[in-house]
Amino acid sequence: MTYGSNIFQGVSTNYCKLYVPEGKVEDYQFTAPWSDFLNILEEGGGGGTTPVYGDVDGDGVVTAGDITVIYNILLGNKKDEAHNE
Repeated sequence: MTYGSNIFQGVSTNYCKLYVPEGKVEDYQFTAPWSDFLNILEEGGGGGTTPVYGDVDGDGVVTAGDITVIYNILLGNKKDEAHNE
């Protein structure tokens, strides 16, 4: 999946927290556009009590699939083809 360089335009990447899968923080810190986030935190596989904002599918982590759903919602697309909802 390819995203434009402005995928996070309007998102405060200085203040938003990006939760990533356990052991993957460095991967995201050094990969654009994720590296724009100052707060990249390890989620630990979900199931915890800490809410993961942006986790649309409820698996405990924010992934590209979640971002796609949110992006489609913001664009006003009627159907989310990634999740068929």
